[in-house]
Amino acid sequence: MISKYSDVNFEIGSYVSEKEIINKIQNEDFDLIIDKVNEKFISKEVVSKKIAEHNYYFVYNPDFFKFNGLVDIYELENYPIVLKDRIGKNGSAWMKVSFKQVITCRSDENILDLVKKGVGIGLYPKELAAKEGLEIIKLKDYTPSKRTV
Repeated sequence: MISKYSDVNFEIGSYVSEKEIINKIQNEDFDLIIDKVNEKFISKEVVSKKIAEHNYYFVYNPDFFKFNGLVDIYELENYPIVLKDRIGKNGSAWMKVSFKQVITCRSDENILDLVKKGVGIGLYPKELAAKEGLEIIKLKDYTPSKRTV
C-alpha cells in the first residue's frame, strides 16, 4: 500500500498522548490519525469519525479458568491481570494498586496473546472477545472503560 501512495508520508507509532495527537493535527504535522481515544477528549476543532467503539471487560480463556455467575472484582485480586499500560485519568494505575499481579502490555494484541495462553485474565474489548474464544467475567458493580476508534 505504501508503494502505491509514494507521495503520502506514513508514520506508525504508539504511546502518543491524546493531547499530543490533537496538537500535531492542529499544527498540520498529521493529516489523518487512526487511534483509540476517549471520545470525550476529542476536540471540537478536529473533524473525526467514529469507526468502532469498544467496551473493555475482564476476559479469560475457559481452557484455563472458570468463573460462574456474578463475581466481585475483589475475587480477581489473586489472579494475574493482563492490561494495557495507560496513563492519564483513564489510566491503569488504579489496577496496579488493586491487584497483586499485574502484567502490562503495549497493545490489545499482546493482551490477547497472553490471555489465550492462560497467563492471566485480561482487560480486552468485549466486542472482540467471543470471536477469539474468550469468555467475559460478569462482575458486580463494574462499569467497563470505553474506547473509541
